[in-house]
Amino acid sequence: MAFRPRSVAVKAKKAATSAAAASASSSAAAPSTSTSAPASSSTVNASIAAVKPTASSSNSTTCDVTMADDHEPVASTSRALAAVKLDHKEEQRLETLLSAIESCFCDWGLSAHRSSGLLDLLEASKDSYVHLQHVLKLPPVRALTDNQADVQKALKLRPSPSLTVHESGFQLRRTNTPNFERLKQMQPADWDDMAIYLENIPAVPTSVDSPSSLSTFLSTLLSSQLQRLVLPPLYDPSNPPSEPNHPRASANDQSEVFAKAQAEASGKESVRRGLGLPTGGGPFRGFAFVVLETKEDAERALETWAWEKTDLEREAEAKGDAGEDRMDEDGEEGKPTSADPTTLARRSGFRALSYARWLDLKAEYLDYQHHLTTLRNSHDRERKSHAYQQRSRRSPSPPRPSRADQHREARDREDNYGPSPHHSSSAKKGKRASDFEAREDRPPKKARRSSVSLVGGPRPGRPATPEPLGDDVAPDSEEALAKRGAFPKGCIMWVRNVHEKSTKTSLKTVLSGLLEELEEGSGRGVEFVDYEKGLDVCHVRFSSSHLASLMLDHFTNSTCTHLAPTYISSPQSTATPPEGIEHDPNRRPIAAQLLEGERERLYWQGLPESTRRGARKSAAGPVALVKERKRLDESTEGESDEERRRRLEEAEEQRKREREKANEEEKRPRKKPSKF
Repeated sequence: MAFRPRSVAVKAKKAATSAAAASASSSAAAPSTSTSAPASSSTVNASIAAVKPTASSSNSTTCDVTMADDHEPVASTSRALAAVKLDHKEEQRLETLLSAIESCFCDWGLSAHRSSGLLDLLEASKDSYVHLQHVLKLPPVRALTDNQADVQKALKLRPSPSLTVHESGFQLRRTNTPNFERLKQMQPADWDDMAIYLENIPAVPTSVDSPSSLSTFLSTLLSSQLQRLVLPPLYDPSNPPSEPNHPRASANDQSEVFAKAQAEASGKESVRRGLGLPTGGGPFRGFAFVVLETKEDAERALETWAWEKTDLEREAEAKGDAGEDRMDEDGEEGKPTSADPTTLARRSGFRALSYARWLDLKAEYLDYQHHLTTLRNSHDRERKSHAYQQRSRRSPSPPRPSRADQHREARDREDNYGPSPHHSSSAKKGKRASDFEAREDRPPKKARRSSVSLVGGPRPGRPATPEPLGDDVAPDSEEALAKRGAFPKGCIMWVRNVHEKSTKTSLKTVLSGLLEELEEGSGRGVEFVDYEKGLDVCHVRFSSSHLASLMLDHFTNSTCTHLAPTYISSPQSTATPPEGIEHDPNRRPIAAQLLEGERERLYWQGLPESTRRGARKSAAGPVALVKERKRLDESTEGESDEERRRRLEEAEEQRKREREKANEEEKRPRKKPSKF
C-alpha cells in the first residue's frame, strides 16, 4: 500500500462527506428507491479525483491524489524536499568538526591517538567500519561536540576524499586501507621530517561547498593529503615564547632521558616524543604548519617552494602567471579566468620551510630580540641619569647643615628650654605623678667612661663618634682598650680553598684541633668563623694576634688541603683521616692572609661594640679605631661673639616655632573613637 499523507486523507474524507450530502439532497427531490441509500462509488471517486492541492509556498510539497477502480487514494510527491540552508557560523562549525574527524582517521591521527584504540578497531573490523559512538570518544572530536547528530551533519556537509560513510549513516571508515604495521611502528618523533611551515598562503575561499577551501587548496598545491593543519594564534598567553639563550628541547632533555631510562628498566621500547607543533586555534593570517603524508612529499614541497628564492625570481614568476591568467580558453586576451592553485601561490610569494629549521630561526630571533631589549633598557637608564643631572645643575638642592651646627643647636635647646615639647608631652602621656616624683628623687646617671665630650653632645639616636687616640696614649695601654670603637690588630685571617660543604661549626672544630696541635693549650683560640655555606672562603677571628700569626705561618710553610668538612691534611697532623677520604689532586691547598689596614677596619666596623670590647680585652694588644674623625669643636674655632649670638638667636626662634606648633596640636579637638 502506497504512503498516504494525513492531510490528503482528511481532504478526501471531507470531499466524500460533501458528495454524500449533495446526493441525499438530490434524491429528496427525485423519486428513488430509498432515501437512506448511500452515495454511489462513482460519485465519491469523481469528487476525490477533483481534489488537487497545490503548493502555496516554497517549503510545501505539490501532491496529486489519484484513484483507481476499487482502490484507496494514493499520494505521490512531484519533487523532493528542499535542503535546509545553514548559516555561515553553523557551516564553519561543522567544517571544523569534519576536519577534526578527517585528522583522526589520517595516518598521523591513527598514530598520534593510538591510545584511543581507533587503529585497533579499524584493523579488527571486517570492512574497517567504525561506529560513530567510537568517533565521539576521540579527543579532537570530544573537544568540539558530544552529539552524534552533529557528526552526521558534518559528514553530510561535503564529500570527504578520505572518508566513506556506510549506507545506514551510523558507521564510518577510511576510503583507502591504512598500513597497520607501519602505523604501529611509528612514533611521534618520526613525523618531525614531515612537518613544514608555510608562509604567504593566498587568501582562498573558505566556503565548504567550494573545492578551494584551505585544506583542499593546500592538498592540491602540495600534491599530498594533509595529515594535520595548525593555524597558530599570534600570541598564546598559556605558551609564551621561550627565553633566549635556551636551546629547544632535544633527545638529551631531562624528562626524555628519564622516560628512556624508565622504559629500559621495564623492558619496553622508549617513546621518542619529537619536536611538537605549536598550539592551534588562531584565525587564518597567511601562515600555517602542516604535516604531510610521507617524507618524500615534504622534501618535494621544500624543493618546489624553496624558502631562499630571490625577489627577482618571485617577481618574474608572478608576472608570468599574471600573463597566463589573462588568456581565456580560445587564447584571447582581456577576459580574466580563474587561476589554478599553483598560479595563486606563485603570485602571493608562497614558500615552505622545514619545522626544525623554523625552530632554529625562532631561537635566533629571540636572542636578537633580547639583545635589542638590553640595549634599549641601557639607553633608557642613561637618558634618565642624564636628565637627572641636568635638573640637578639647574636647581641644586640647598646645603645641609653641618653636624657641628646640629649638635650645637641640640645642646643650646636642652640647656635653655629643656626637652622638646613633643617628647615631653608624649613621654608624660599615660603616666602617674608619683612616677615623675620618684624619678626626680633619683641621683643623676654618671656619664659612661667611653663617652665623648663633644660640643653639643652626641646626636640623638646614633652612637657617639669615637674619639681618636691622642699622641700621649699608647695603643696597648688600658686607656686605649677602653676607647669606644677600638679593635685589636692582627686577629682576623682570611682563608681560601676551604671545603664547599663545610659549616661554621665544622670549620671552627677542625681549625681548633689544628691550632691545638701547633701549640698545646691554644685549642680555644678560635673565637669565631664568619662563613657562608657553599663558598670556599671564610674569615677566622682569633683571640690574639699571636695565634693568628702561628696559624698563618703553618698555612704558608706547609701544604694543607681541606679534603673533608672535618679533616685537613697536613704534614704535621697526627689525626687519622676519616674512612673513605683520599687525596684529591684537583683540590687546591689552603691559602691564608691576615687582614690589615682599611680591610681590617671595615671588617670590625660591621661588628657591634660589645663584640669589639670583648675582642680587645681578650687580645690585650695594640688597638685601632674603626673610624677616626676630627673633633667637632675644631670646626667652631675662630667663631666671633657676633656669629655665636646670631646662631643662638636663630636656634631660639626655631624652638619658639616648635613650641607654638605643639600647643596648637594639643588644643586641637580629637575625634571620639567609633563604637563600631
